[in-house]
Amino acid sequence: MAAPITSPRGAWTSLYGLSLILLLCLAATLPYPERTRPVNSVLLGALCGFAWACALRAFMAAVVGAGSEVHWLNTFGFILLPGTLTGALLGYADRLRRHGREPKRILALAPLLFAAVLFSNPLDMPSLLEDGVGGGALGVPTLGILGGYAVSGTGTRRRIAAGLVFLAGLAVWFGTATAVGGPSFALTTPHGLWATTLYDTLLITLALGVSLALMTRRISSRREQPAQGRPTAQAGPSPGRPGRVGRADRVGRADRVGRAEP
Repeated sequence: MAAPITSPRGAWTSLYGLSLILLLCLAATLPYPERTRPVNSVLLGALCGFAWACALRAFMAAVVGAGSEVHWLNTFGFILLPGTLTGALLGYADRLRRHGREPKRILALAPLLFAAVLFSNPLDMPSLLEDGVGGGALGVPTLGILGGYAVSGTGTRRRIAAGLVFLAGLAVWFGTATAVGGPSFALTTPHGLWATTLYDTLLITLALGVSLALMTRRISSRREQPAQGRPTAQAGPSPGRPGRVGRADRVGRADRVGRAEP
């Protein structure tokens, strides 16, 4: 896996590690108040999408084995770039929801950007479908979209059907792992267990990201809602005490008198 940083493989692995470190640093800020975390949702989504695409590329390399090759165009142009754009679009959907606006559902189709790999060799597309690259470029995004649709709401038959298809996509790997990657991908081996965990985790996180663009419930900003459990001061006489002035009125009058004095 090691390679010079100036090579495609070295650049990919180095950026992969850097993105994971950045995400770990950002995760360490979660205990702090939200207003002290100035990270934009779109930028954060792009970073997550890049790290996700790097992990997908690592899974693909594990499946191919020692014969895996990394190229500038195929890896960066048709895997890492679509992953970054997908994360940015889903982050934009989350940003809209956090500002009280409902995101456009077309953003949920962002993972289909991975299908751009079909145009890497437009004169010989059937070969891409035969070696599994084209099928994966269509199958993985489709499963992620179905999973996101399933978890974005409850109670409809279509969501239940989408969830069953998504679960079937997770389960099918258990029966085809050795056929795809060889004996080392058996679940009884450490390598096979790692590959299965990585595959399922990639699909689950993609589905959760897609759900950001499909959830109808909006997230209201803290600034828009008063703190629950804290009564707001009301102007005028205190309720239940006719003719008496409330404490908020007395404080307000005192402030105005203080400003009026020279």
